[in-house]
Amino acid sequence: MALGLVAGLSTYGVATLLNRRLGRPPDSASPRTKRGLNKFGDFTVVGRTVLIQRPRKELYTFWRRFENLAKFMENIENVRSKGDNRHVWTIKAPAGTELNVETEITEDRPGEHISWASVKNSDITTKGRVAFRDAPDGRGTYVEAIIA
Repeated sequence: MALGLVAGLSTYGVATLLNRRLGRPPDSASPRTKRGLNKFGDFTVVGRTVLIQRPRKELYTFWRRFENLAKFMENIENVRSKGDNRHVWTIKAPAGTELNVETEITEDRPGEHISWASVKNSDITTKGRVAFRDAPDGRGTYVEAIIA
């Protein structure tokens, strides 16, 4: 179930990015309402925190291999490493199309968090971050994913 929530985040994030890329009109919410969405500049931010009953180190290690993300994010066809902290994501898009996004890890604190951003000339512009923190009483790990 927890992995499904993260997959949902990814799907929503890609849909939002596609709308922006296709030139669809922005949200008509008032500026006051939209203020909370500007955590990553002008990006629409989607985030969720889930509790997973696994050790933090294990979850960090799984996420750090971006190739694993295609195992549970339904719109991610595959992710391949290019070395030097760069990855190419193939994302399923509407109407049977695919987008390729090259990302670079911008910050990596083992066991704590991983941040990434698309590089110039990717099909879409995106940023993301996943953070890991221990839940109290040995109940597992809180995983917070933010995609913009």
